[in-house]
Amino acid sequence: MITITAEIENKVRKLLVILTTDAEYTEQSIIWLSEMRAMVLRRDEKGLNDLFERIRQHSEVYAQSKNQREQLRREISIMLDCQEADVRLSRLEKLTSAGLSLEISALRERLQASVAKLQKEHMATASQMSELARFNRVLLNTILESGKTAEVTYSSSGTKKRQGNNTFVNLRL
Repeated sequence: MITITAEIENKVRKLLVILTTDAEYTEQSIIWLSEMRAMVLRRDEKGLNDLFERIRQHSEVYAQSKNQREQLRREISIMLDCQEADVRLSRLEKLTSAGLSLEISALRERLQASVAKLQKEHMATASQMSELARFNRVLLNTILESGKTAEVTYSSSGTKKRQGNNTFVNLRL
């Protein structure tokens, strides 16, 4: 049986603070994906640039948080004499005191719900981008391929012209 010391519980509390920040970041990512889909539909280039800048700034903070989380997991794994991969919320929940165990349980449920919603939003965004790319491809093919049809037309002088000689877009300067 592993004995949990006050030092281990302090490390676990620090880990919970970082994981709470991660949960907030995940929840913010859900909002960003929704905003991005709306801005793409509105063709709001300035809004998208501003959104991407905010995401970039937050991703730097998230990277620091990730490093701190990994460091704490290493420290806790050494204290518990186990592999770093074995330091999971479900295991910590079983090993810690009742009050801390409830905090871990609540955070674990929050993280699971946030990640599930993020996956759903990610799929919705990927689906929208895929559909927009398909629509653009069809539109471009329609425009650029219109000069390649084999329809025959007649000029006012009665001469026969193939529409293939005419292009929709003149590439000459």
